[in-house]
Amino acid sequence: MPVEVSFVMPCLDEAATVERCIRAAQRCIERHGLAAEIIVADNGSRDGSQAIAARAGARVVSVRDRGYGNALLGGFEAARGRWLIMGDTDESYDFAEAMPMIEALRAGADLVMGSRFKGRIERGAMPFLHRWPWCGRRTQPRATRARRPPARPGPPRRSA
Repeated sequence: MPVEVSFVMPCLDEAATVERCIRAAQRCIERHGLAAEIIVADNGSRDGSQAIAARAGARVVSVRDRGYGNALLGGFEAARGRWLIMGDTDESYDFAEAMPMIEALRAGADLVMGSRFKGRIERGAMPFLHRWPWCGRRTQPRATRARRPPARPGPPRRSA
């Protein structure tokens, strides 16, 4: 059976939480009978995250180039699913609740974004400027902004 959904989880030293994230994705897969895979894109963990993820049933891919974006890209490149569901391995997202996004994709949406903000954010869980990324970006002096190469095109859109 072709893979419909790839759960992609970038990881760097998340031994304390990676297994629970994988288990949440597995609950979604089992509850809804999805043809799915779980990919942990490891970015050089030194705490045993890779072994924990593999034992929990995820396919672990090592991403040599450092950085969150590179870990995501490495996971996306390894994915075989028609659709990609991504989220961090620090339990900031509940993968068990991914079905509404998958249903929107099935209905024809090109992009679906979940939000942690609809629920609640525990005090101290996220710095203020991370909640409002435009604030830090716009107030940062132009001369100190990081120069970034043009975005490269993403993976080709997969069709059924």
